[in-house]
Amino acid sequence: MCTKLDSVITAILRNDIDIAIEQVQSGLILNLIETYFNKELPIVVQTPAMWYPRYDWKKNYGDILLQTLYHYNQIPQVTVGYEATKMETGYQLKTHNAVQPGSYILQIPRDGRHEDRVWIASTLLRFAHDVYNPNENFIIALNYFPYSFQSTARDLFTLALEKGFINVIIMIPQKNSKRSITTDIEQIDIFGWIPDEQENICSMEVDQIIYLDSWDVENKTFVSNSNLFPKKKLTNMHYCPIHAFLGVVPPFIFPKNEILFGSFIEVIHEYCARSKCGLISVTHARNNHIAFPTGFGSYIHWREGEFLYPYFILDFTWYVPSGSQVEPWKSLFKAFTFKMWLLVVICSVFGSLFLWFLEEFGNVLTNGNLKDLSYSALKNQIRMRRNRRNK
Repeated sequence: MCTKLDSVITAILRNDIDIAIEQVQSGLILNLIETYFNKELPIVVQTPAMWYPRYDWKKNYGDILLQTLYHYNQIPQVTVGYEATKMETGYQLKTHNAVQPGSYILQIPRDGRHEDRVWIASTLLRFAHDVYNPNENFIIALNYFPYSFQSTARDLFTLALEKGFINVIIMIPQKNSKRSITTDIEQIDIFGWIPDEQENICSMEVDQIIYLDSWDVENKTFVSNSNLFPKKKLTNMHYCPIHAFLGVVPPFIFPKNEILFGSFIEVIHEYCARSKCGLISVTHARNNHIAFPTGFGSYIHWREGEFLYPYFILDFTWYVPSGSQVEPWKSLFKAFTFKMWLLVVICSVFGSLFLWFLEEFGNVLTNGNLKDLSYSALKNQIRMRRNRRNK
């Protein structure tokens, strides 16, 4: 009897703890929305009540957060909603990213079961298919005290990275006493990750996390006031291998002597040289980091090539040098090389001489013919006079 009573009391206390955490986190999230979120686009808000099965006891979580955002937040909110269908690998809804969000908020309740991880991964998959904007800020708020915050944060960062979300921070509450169950929350620690510090970023696994800042619950302020969403740069991949599925698309990619050449190959090699990564060519389209060309159509699950094929989007920018400015009078000499100009001068000289000789020869012939004609006319005139006298 005592055991059952203790279990009931523990469940009640844990429910009170979760409510207290949600109240504190709601105020913190409002602060982050005002500071870091895009105010031109809606916020995607997902609470356990929206994405857990309806029969689960966690379905009531998230009401405090939603009410707080409804009353004090001026940015529109979007919810993906509940989906009972089990999403297998490659599952794709037909909404085709109808709404482009400007930020994300995902609330995660107390876990501990394998089903919890499955539902978290399914929710992120819904985000990737229905409301995908990977460049925007993403907040994951834990509504409980995790046993190991490092392990929990690494797992959640990895799940988000696998679905293409990079600018993610995780809010983890900390209690005053680790030995007892209490609703007294001391602070909320905020963690992030840096791509260059990961041991093997090509494996899409986050194994190193960083502490960003803490929210003082009593004073309602940040301890360090550091930037919670620093711009992520990938400059050192520790020469991990990038898997590339490449086709023949001249002039971007074309084979020569069993070696691939082309402008896209040069781009990849330049990227690997700057980011310190390796390159492995694969023959299967699955489990690759780069696919070129990418397909399009309802049977393809690569969003990047579905609507703008064959154009590049966000990934590559082609820069063409404008060249140095040349004075207008020098532009004439820049048209040809020195040898070409030498040939032009020689041709001009010989051409001019040839035309001069033609003109002189023509004058000589013309003058000689005129003299012959004058002499013949004079002889004819003398003959005509003699004939008249004889008559």
